[in-house]
Amino acid sequence: DKDIFPEILADAKFAYENIPALQDGVGRVNKYTAGALYGKILLFSKDFATAKTVLLDVYTNGTNSLGVKFGLNTNYYTNFDVATDNSKESVFAFQASAQDNAGARNGNWGDQLNFPAGGNIGGAGFFCPTYYFTNNFKTDANGVPVATPQNNVVMDPAGQATYTQYAGNVDVRLDYTVGRNG
Repeated sequence: DKDIFPEILADAKFAYENIPALQDGVGRVNKYTAGALYGKILLFSKDFATAKTVLLDVYTNGTNSLGVKFGLNTNYYTNFDVATDNSKESVFAFQASAQDNAGARNGNWGDQLNFPAGGNIGGAGFFCPTYYFTNNFKTDANGVPVATPQNNVVMDPAGQATYTQYAGNVDVRLDYTVGRNG
């Protein structure tokens, strides 16, 4: 019976303005991770001018909690390599532990998104990407995303009679994000 969005916005703004830029451990929220979240919330509220100011600050000055400047990794697949967790591309990442005498309950097992069917774990098809999601990886010959990627020409139609398999260019990150046959 109450609109809580203004409170969410106020909390995010307070965090951005008051949390220090440096923290004592990797993965802890700092000024710039709070700013990234605040900027996203501002976009949802359509306050584009403030969002631009906040997100430009994050882009220009943003560092992780240990002071490492945000940036893109040289190789996209580095984002999926356990050995490079919390890289310069990681703005907001959940931290998990395994061998901490908690019986692996802190081991982030919930991120194991797909298992074969059976038991109480879930099954094949759980959290599979949609055609809508994968279509957003379509690009033109220069690697620029296409303006209208949503149509009946899909990435991997798996034999769907109403679709035509897409044979155009795609963003190479598709193979690390979703994967494709072959």
